[in-house]
Amino acid sequence: MTSMVKTAALLAAAMALMSMAAATGVAQSPPTLPEHRSIPLEFRMHTTLTSGRNYAQARETLRDVQLTNEPSSSVPFIAPYGRYRQWSGGECVVESLDIHMNINLYYPEWLQYDAGSADDHAAWDAYIAQLELHTNIHVVLAYIVVLEVRERILDVSFGDGIPCSEIEDAMNEEIETAYDRITQLEALYDSQTGHGANQAGFSWRRLVAENPWP
Repeated sequence: MTSMVKTAALLAAAMALMSMAAATGVAQSPPTLPEHRSIPLEFRMHTTLTSGRNYAQARETLRDVQLTNEPSSSVPFIAPYGRYRQWSGGECVVESLDIHMNINLYYPEWLQYDAGSADDHAAWDAYIAQLELHTNIHVVLAYIVVLEVRERILDVSFGDGIPCSEIEDAMNEEIETAYDRITQLEALYDSQTGHGANQAGFSWRRLVAENPWP
């Protein structure tokens, strides 16, 4: 992928965040990311049930449940599948590379949503909308790192002097670095936004630019 195409993909990811579905009692669907034939995506939606007669009780019950539950999103599982060959000079060159990206998304569902007042609905819908936006940017950050690691593995200079017997170990090292980078970016993102409480003004572009690949 050229730098121009890569930039277009990242911009498309950002635009996808601007076209989110309207919130209701529970999150509707995973975020839409740019289609990349070499990065198959799989989302799994999970629901954390919460109860209460009104919005305040639903949020309080949810806080208790989340103490023993999964977070709203998790670091994705990424798996590379590559084809490579040995050149006459001895170096191994990666000819094609697919990186499968599997992501679990966790959202709350208020069981008594329909029985709540109009004010309760408005408060809950605003909370879900904020949570969706915050979670979607978590996914975009992970997706950007997968694009980055794919470019690093496909870079011609990456294979110089590496025999094919060692290329998989080298690829796995890059993937491990990608996991560390995702964890770092997402921790910084949560810190800067208060886990979504202060989402306004956050720039994922600035976060990525200020924290380059190690």
